[in-house]
Amino acid sequence: MIIYAVIIGLGATVGLAWSAWQSPARLARPVLDGGLAALMGSLLGGKIAEVLLNWAYYRQHLAEAVNPGKGGLEWPGALLGALLLLAGYAAWVRQPFGLLADRLLPLLACCTCAAWLGCWATGCFYGERLAAGGLLSLDESGEVAGRLPLQILGALLSLFTLWLVQQVSRRKLPPGKGRRPGESAWMGLALYAAGWLALSFLRASPAPVLAGLAWDAWMAIVFILLTLAMLLAPALVARLHSSSLHQQPPLENRSVELPGSKEKAR
Repeated sequence: MIIYAVIIGLGATVGLAWSAWQSPARLARPVLDGGLAALMGSLLGGKIAEVLLNWAYYRQHLAEAVNPGKGGLEWPGALLGALLLLAGYAAWVRQPFGLLADRLLPLLACCTCAAWLGCWATGCFYGERLAAGGLLSLDESGEVAGRLPLQILGALLSLFTLWLVQQVSRRKLPPGKGRRPGESAWMGLALYAAGWLALSFLRASPAPVLAGLAWDAWMAIVFILLTLAMLLAPALVARLHSSSLHQQPPLENRSVELPGSKEKAR
């Protein structure tokens, strides 16, 4: 568990430094503080999700339920907690949530990459055993075997997702159009959740199952739908607003009745 904590700590440090470095000078401090708030939220949310999911165990070990050093962090709770505390911080300092979320994408990538590498080092979310070849990996019992390198694939996918989102965000848009704050963040979150969903079908490690699908795979689907909604909703609202304006008759064609006009007509 110490190895996992060290890897996560290194990932968070690199991600915070990267996020602050790529931000304008006026946003460096809010991005850094917002990143710390997001990290605190991820720690709390991940632990709460772990306790609720395994309450049968934690009700007999309450000391471990409030001790983050004992491990047990579920990524859906960690992600939700990070978003909530970042939103609270953004409201407190009166900065757009989407703007801070966009700037903190490197933190998300580094923490996700570190979490995958930590799983490889400690034996969680491992792949199927291969008859020949594969990457030496631990399982939950501590046995080392050649397995499908699922954790390494996840780490590489995290970094690739960040690169892809940054490339899309840097593309020039037609004149008169600009990117909305939060667009890059929601795009990145959707891709991260989609990657987790795809890799969950290759896992061999045990996980709570609901209707034939691991519970975190269901949560990945929920995050995909929510992030796509956040991406598409502003454009849909703008289109509906534009359509309603076009349906209204021009101002000069509207009949305007002035006060007292009826009395004068009589």
